[in-house]
Formats: sequence, structure tokens, C-alpha cells
Amino acid sequence: MKKIIVLLLIMTTAISMVGCGRGNSSGNSKDITINIGIQQEIGPLLLAKQKGLFEKAFKKDHVNVKWTEFQSGPPQIEAISANHLDFAGVGNAPVITAQAAGVDFKEIANTKQGLKGDAILVPKNSSIKTLKDLRGKKLLSPRGVVDITFSIKLYKKLG
Repeated sequence: MKKIIVLLLIMTTAISMVGCGRGNSSGNSKDITINIGIQQEIGPLLLAKQKGLFEKAFKKDHVNVKWTEFQSGPPQIEAISANHLDFAGVGNAPVITAQAAGVDFKEIANTKQGLKGDAILVPKNSSIKTLKDLRGKKLLSPRGVVDITFSIKLYKKLG
């Protein structure tokens, strides 16, 4: 139920942003496109993309939906900053970094709490079986992504 409410909130916000889409200068509403950034993660935006929810919602208003896939949040923030995206879903670290850099955007929803969405994955035959086995190991991740905040919490927990 919570996910449905969040999805409806996102769709409502997106619909209200239709006027922000980049159309042509002729004012023809058939040329309006809303640009959405997405990462391949389980969440409301991926579900909306897979089910064509935005396309269905905008069809009657002749609004096109353009999905752009990103590998992480920082490039999405760059695209928002350059006015290439109308909205996107990113983790907390890119939002914090963008706020510190003065990027002009508005955070409108929190779609997950990170309680079950973050994980450390290792190969089946790895010697790492518990968090304590990570002591002395290096964790790698792209700069400015949610992995950084996750790693900080992890290191604090390990001592």
C-alpha cells in the first residue's frame, strides 16, 4: 500500500510538471516531452516504466515520455543541473552532494528508507560470511553514490 501511495505521489508530481517539459517554441502540445532518469533498481520508477504508467497517464495530453537510464545518481544530478531531465530517483548521497554544490532542484519524495534496499554481495565461494569478515578489506564504489553513506554506517558498526 505504501508503495502505491508513493507511486501515485510521483505520478501526480510528474503530471503537474508537464508544463516544465521541453516542447518546441510553436506551443504545440503534441511536442511536449517529459524526461525521466532511471537506474535499474527495484522501485516505483522502474515499476512505472515497465508498466507504461506515465505513458498511459500522459497519452490524453499528447505528452511523450522519454526514459534515460543511468548507472548511478551523480550523472542524473548532472543531467538535472543541465536541464536534460525533468525528474529522477537517486539515493541520499547524490542529493546531499548536489545540495552542497548549490544545484537547483527540489526533493519531492522519499521512496525507500534503506532498511531493506542496501546489501553487500559477495561470490558464493567467498571467505566473507559476516560483516566482521570485512575488517581490513577494501570496499569500492563510484564517488558520490549511496554506497558511501552505507559504507560509513558499516564501518561505524564494525568499530
